[in-house]
Amino acid sequence: MRFLLPLGSGSTWDDNESKYMLRSLDNVNVQLSVYSNSKIQWLQNAENVVINRYYPLDLKRRYKIKKYENYFDTNNKLRIFATQCKDDEFIYIYDDVLLVGEFQILNFPQHKIKERHYRLFNKSRHGQTIMAAIACLSTNNDFYNYETHLPRLYETDKVRFLYRKYPLENQKIPYSFATLYFNYFNDTHLHPIIETDNYKAGFYGDPFQGNGFISNSILNVEKIIHNKVWLNYNNKGLCWRNKEGESVLKKWIENKFKIKSRFEN
Repeated sequence: MRFLLPLGSGSTWDDNESKYMLRSLDNVNVQLSVYSNSKIQWLQNAENVVINRYYPLDLKRRYKIKKYENYFDTNNKLRIFATQCKDDEFIYIYDDVLLVGEFQILNFPQHKIKERHYRLFNKSRHGQTIMAAIACLSTNNDFYNYETHLPRLYETDKVRFLYRKYPLENQKIPYSFATLYFNYFNDTHLHPIIETDNYKAGFYGDPFQGNGFISNSILNVEKIIHNKVWLNYNNKGLCWRNKEGESVLKKWIENKFKIKSRFEN
C-alpha cells in the first residue's frame, strides 16, 4: 500500500517523530512517499519529493504575516502528490502516530458537529480550517469533524476531484481536507471515535482537556495502549512530565522502538 507522509521544516523532537512512526510500521507492507520542504538526509528505500513551501500570493498582500501557512503547505503537498500518484488509493499518515496494535485503517470522525462547536472552532486557526471545510459543503446536511490526526485511506481520483472543485489558491482560509473529503463523499458515517474505543490512545498533555490520556508512568502507558491500534500525541503530550520530572511518553517510545526501520540509513 502506498503511504504519503508530508513533512515540514522541523519538529520539536529533531524529526525523531518520523523515525519512530516508521519503526512502528516496519512489519507493514509500506511503499513510502515523503513530500517535504527539504531533502530528508536519513531516509532510504522511499520516494522523497522536495516541494517548496506554499502560500497563496494574494494572501501575502492581505496579511502582514503568513496566516495558516502550515495548513496551506500540507494541503499543497497532498494536492501535488494526488496529481502524480499512480495508485488508485493511498494512506495519508502523520509523523506523530505510532502503530501499537494490529494494522488497520478506519475512517472514524472525531465527533458530530453541533451548534456549540461553531463558537469553539472560531477561536482557533485549526477550528477555522474545519469551518472552511464545512463552508464548501451543502448547508442541508449533518457534518462531522474528521480531524482525528490518525492515518486516513483516500481514493486518489476523489482527492484530485476536490482540489479541482475547491482550488486551494482561491481559499482565504485553507480547509481541513479530511473533514471536507469524508463529509463530501460519505453517505453514512462511522460512530465518532472516543478515547474508550479500541482504536486510538491520544496523549495531549492536558489533564483537563478531557479527550486524551496522561502518561504518568511506563506501566500507565502500557495499560492505556492495551488493545489499541494507534497511539497519537502532540508536542505537549510528548513532553509532559510526571511528578518526578520524567517525560514518560518520550522514554516509552524510545524504549519500545529501538531498532531502525528499513527506511533509515
